[in-house]
Amino acid sequence: MATQKSLTPSSYNVLLREVKKLLLASKKRAPDAKLTSYWNIGSEIAARQLKSGANFSHAIIQDLSADTRLAQRTLYDAVEFHAAYKKPPDDPGITWTHYRLLLRLATKKDREFYTRLIASESWSTRRLESAIDAGMHEGCEIDDAILERPSDPQYVYLVELRRVLDADTLDLDVDLGFGVIRRMRTRLASIDALELKVKGGRAARDFVTAQLGSAKTLAIKSIKSDVHGRYLAHVCYSTRQVDMQECFKSGTYLNELLVRKKHAVALP
Repeated sequence: MATQKSLTPSSYNVLLREVKKLLLASKKRAPDAKLTSYWNIGSEIAARQLKSGANFSHAIIQDLSADTRLAQRTLYDAVEFHAAYKKPPDDPGITWTHYRLLLRLATKKDREFYTRLIASESWSTRRLESAIDAGMHEGCEIDDAILERPSDPQYVYLVELRRVLDADTLDLDVDLGFGVIRRMRTRLASIDALELKVKGGRAARDFVTAQLGSAKTLAIKSIKSDVHGRYLAHVCYSTRQVDMQECFKSGTYLNELLVRKKHAVALP
């Protein structure tokens, strides 16, 4: 366990026991068991934050992740879930995965917009993700693209994220096939994102880190290297485990998402 920065060891152990108990409860067959458990996990973490009188330490999340084998992104989502909803929601047909996508939205009004559609039209998480990425709640049509999504299946590779340097620059391990893995510094094609040193740059980087942190499949289409020797790429990701071409064809197109969220501008 890492050194605690805002909880004593005994307080941390109490929190750990509560989180483990709630994780066991999430495995019950009741459809809303996971929602209730994750909302309560967020409540337990938030309560310690308030009692500590300080900002909740990232080290605590790291420790909880290691000790419960729950992803850090899931723990952060649980905290946001508790903050966004006054009580565990019980809308029929809306799963924890749906809510994790809804947490991307900034306002209660936008979340309610999609909640009604999920309930009335039985939307899958994939349908919801596409609608959010397309900005449907902002009056955009799903096929109203800012950037033209590439469709040529050549030079598409599965990758693993090593590090997010800034919003449009990533260090990746690229699977070239036949057991060959190449580490590559990649810049997102067709966009120019905010640099770290300017206002909004760190928020843009953190946005990319959060999006890719929840990805189970990550694919790129590599096109060429720029003047700095970095490869330019179109990056797609999915929160589901899918094959490479399915991710490239139907996953979230990160380059365009950054433009929609005003973390980058499209290049001519």
